[in-house]
Amino acid sequence: MPTLYHWEPNAGSLEVLAALHEKNIPFESRYVDFLAGEMWRKLSSQEMAFAAEMEVVSNLEIEGPVLATESGAALTDSYFINLYLDDAFAQTPLRPADAESQWRINVWARWIGEELYPATNTLGCAKYATAKLKDKAIETLPGQERQDAWRTAQRGYAIDEIAEARRKIAVMLRRTEDALAKGAYLVGESVSLADFTLLGASLSLPKTAPDQFEGAPYTNAWLARMRERPSVQAALRYARSNAPDESFAPGAERSRWG
Repeated sequence: MPTLYHWEPNAGSLEVLAALHEKNIPFESRYVDFLAGEMWRKLSSQEMAFAAEMEVVSNLEIEGPVLATESGAALTDSYFINLYLDDAFAQTPLRPADAESQWRINVWARWIGEELYPATNTLGCAKYATAKLKDKAIETLPGQERQDAWRTAQRGYAIDEIAEARRKIAVMLRRTEDALAKGAYLVGESVSLADFTLLGASLSLPKTAPDQFEGAPYTNAWLARMRERPSVQAALRYARSNAPDESFAPGAERSRWG
C-alpha cells in the first residue's frame, strides 16, 4: 500500500489526495505541516526511510507531497505522482486513451505548474502566510533559493509581484473559460488529471482574487462541480484546519511549488 506524505488538502496535496480517491486506491495518509518545516525536520533527522534519496533531497517542492510506493521509491511533484498512479493502478483511468487528449492534459499541467501555481502561491502567501512567518528563523531552512523565497513571503510581496500574479490568473480565466465553454471538464466530458491539477491551483482563488472570478461563469461552475465530487469531498476531509484553502507555504522557486 502506498503512503502519501501531505499537508492540508490544498495545492499539490489536494491534487494527489483527490486523484487517489477518484481511482479508489488504498493508501496510508501521513500528515506533515509544511509551513512549520516539519518535512525538513523529518528528512534531516533521517526519520523517513527515503530521507537520503536524491529525488527527495534535491526536490524543489519539499513544500509538496511525497508518495512512498510499495517498492520503497519516493515520488515527488504532484502531477508526476498522479501520472504514476494513473499508470500503476489501471482502474478508473484519468487520461483518455488517445494521444492528442493526453498531450492536452500534459499542456494544461505544464502551464498550470509553471504559471498558475506561482500566482496562486503569491496571493495565498500574501493573504495567509506572511503574518505567520513574522518570527520564523529563515536562516535554518535548507538552500539559498528556499531561504530567499521565504524571506520574500516574510517581508510581504511588492505591488508589482501581486500585479503579476493577478495578470497570470486573468490569463488562466480566459483559457479555462474558453475550454469549459466547450465541455464540462478541461479535456472533454470526463474528469482528468488536468482537472485535478487545476483544482489544486485554483481552490483558494475565489477567496484571494474574488473580483477576478466575478466574470468567469464556466470556471465557477466547474469549480462547484469539482468540489461536489465524492473524491474531492473525501480529500477535503483530511483537513485539520477549518479552511484548508488558506494553507500556504512559500516554495523554493517562484516558478515551482507543491
